Amino acid sequence: MAIDREVQIFLTSVAKLIAAGGGGALVAYGLFQWLGRSWLDQHFRKQLEQLKHDQQKEIEQVRYQINSQFSRISKIHEKEFEILPEAWKLLQRAFGAVSRVASRFRRDPDLNGMGAPQFREFVASCPLPDFQKVELCDLKAPERNEYYSESAGEIIPHRAAG
Repeated sequence: MAIDREVQIFLTSVAKLIAAGGGGALVAYGLFQWLGRSWLDQHFRKQLEQLKHDQQKEIEQVRYQINSQFSRISKIHEKEFEILPEAWKLLQRAFGAVSRVASRFRRDPDLNGMGAPQFREFVASCPLPDFQKVELCDLKAPERNEYYSESAGEIIPHRAAG
C-alpha cells in the first residue's frame, strides 16, 4: 500500500501543479484568444477596405474607358451624318456629268426617218421586251425616237457607241 500512497501523493501534486498553473494558463489562453480574434478582425477589415478601394478604382477606370470610347463612336456617327449627304450629293452630280458626257457619244437610230419595212425589222431585232416593242409600234413617227431612247436607256444603260 505504500505504492498506492506514493501514487496518490504524486497525483495530488500534479493536480495542485495543474490547478496553480492552469488558472493562469486559462486566463492567458482566454486573453490570447480575445486579442487574436480582435487583431484578426481588424486585419481582415483593413484588407477588405483595401479591396473595396481597389475595386472602386478599377470600376472608375472601366467607366472612363467606356465613356471615352462611346464619345469617340458618337463623334464618328455625327461626322457620318454630316458627310454622307454631302458625298451622296457629289455622287449624284458626278453621275449627272458622266451621263451628259456619255449621251453625246450615244447614237440612237433615227426611227422617224425609217421606212415601214426597215422599222419593222429594227423593232424585231431590238433589245426591248415584247410589250415595249408593241408600244413602240403603236406610236406615231415623231414620238418613236424619244420613247426608244428612254426605253433602251433603262435596259442598256452603258451601251457602246456604234
